[in-house]
Amino acid sequence: MSRSKLLKNLLLIAGCLILAYFLYQKAKPDQAAEIVEGLTSAHLEPIGPKYSEPVFVFEEILTIEADPSEPGSMLMYPTDIDLDNDGYIYIADSGDIQKIVVFTPEGTYERSFGGYGSGPGEFQNLSITSVDNGVVHLFDPNLHRMTRYSCSGRFIDVTALRTGGTDRAILLPDLNQVLTIRRIRGRGNNRNEEDSFFVRAKVTILDSGQTEIISIESNPVRYMAFNKKDRSVQALYFAPFPNVAFSQQYGFVMTTGAQPVVNQYDRSGYLSRKIMLDLPLEPVTQADRTRTTEYVKARLANVRNPEPGRYENRELLFAEQQAYWRDIRIDEYGYIWLKRFWDFDVLDQGLGTTCYVIHPNGEWLGTCYLPNASGSFFNGKYVTFITDEESGEKIPTIFNIRASVEGLTYPN
Repeated sequence: MSRSKLLKNLLLIAGCLILAYFLYQKAKPDQAAEIVEGLTSAHLEPIGPKYSEPVFVFEEILTIEADPSEPGSMLMYPTDIDLDNDGYIYIADSGDIQKIVVFTPEGTYERSFGGYGSGPGEFQNLSITSVDNGVVHLFDPNLHRMTRYSCSGRFIDVTALRTGGTDRAILLPDLNQVLTIRRIRGRGNNRNEEDSFFVRAKVTILDSGQTEIISIESNPVRYMAFNKKDRSVQALYFAPFPNVAFSQQYGFVMTTGAQPVVNQYDRSGYLSRKIMLDLPLEPVTQADRTRTTEYVKARLANVRNPEPGRYENRELLFAEQQAYWRDIRIDEYGYIWLKRFWDFDVLDQGLGTTCYVIHPNGEWLGTCYLPNASGSFFNGKYVTFITDEESGEKIPTIFNIRASVEGLTYPN
C-alpha cells in the first residue's frame, strides 16, 4: 500500500472517530451536560413568593431536661438532634463522652450508646447524618468513617472512607453507594486572585468499592484575603458559603454561594431542578457592618483552639449589595428551607431567623421565622437547641409546624 493511500485511510478512520464522538455527545442525556456545565447552561426566570405574610408558625410542644437520677441523660456538648418515625429523639453529644442519647416522644430518657475511642461503634467527633428505617446513620470526620446503629442501640457496622477531608458522608444501601459532602478551600485561580482563598461545596457519589461515579461542585465564594509574603490574614469576607442538604427520598439540594439559586439533584446525582428566587440585592448599611463585625469576631473568639492573633483586628469586608442567605435543609416531604443570614431587624423583634420556604413542586411559598437557625425538620416538626440566657445551656426543644395562611397546609 502506498504512503498516500495509507494516509488517506488514517484520515478516514480519524474522521469516523470524530463523527462517532460528536454523535455520542449529542445522544447523551441533557442532565449530564448540565452537571458538567453548571450554571452556564441555565436559563432561569426568578420566581417571587406566593404569599407576602409569614407562611408557617412554630409552636413549642416539648423541651427536654436531663434527669439527675439517670447519668446517661446528662448532655455535655450537644451538637445534633433528630427524630425517628415514631417520634423518639436522638441527640449527639460530642463532648468527652461521644454518645447518642435517646429520649421518648414525651421527653423521658430512654438509652444512650456509643463512646469515645477509635474502636467499632466509638467516635472522636460524632455527628448524626440521618435517622430513617430503624437505622441511625452517624459520621465522624476525625476518623473518616460512617457508623450505623439500630434505633434500639445495637451496633450494625462501620465503613471507613479511603480519603479524608469529608465533612459528611452517608450510606445509600439500596444503591450500594456512598454519598460524601465536603467544603473545599483553595487559593485564587488567576493572578488577580492569588492573595485570596475561596471555598466551594462538593458532592461525590462513590460505588461500593469507593470509586468515584459522579462529582458535583458549587461556584466558588471568596472568604479570606492574605499577605502573599508572610501569609498573614488581612481581611475576612462576609459572604454566604455554598451549602448542601440531603434527603434519602428526594436526593440533595445545593446553594450556589452568593447567587439566589438552588440546584436540586436526584439520589443518582443528576440535576433535576434549578430554582432562582427573586431576592433583591440589599444595600449593606453601616449599622449592618458594625453589628455583623461584632457578631463574627465574637464567634471567632469562641472557636476552640484558635491560632493566637490570627483574626484579631482583621477587617471584615462586605459587598456593597448582596442577597443574604446561608444554610439549606430539605425535609422528608420535599420542602426546601433556605435560611437567611442574621437579620438584625428580625432579631431585634425577637422573631428568630428568617427562612425562605420552597414547595416540593418548586414554588416559592414565602417566608417564615425559625426559632433557631440550627435545627432539623422531621415528621412535620422542627427540632433544635434553644440556649438558656442565664445558664448558657443548650436545651433540646421541639416545635410543631403549622401553616398560617389560608389555603396552605403542611406537609401537603
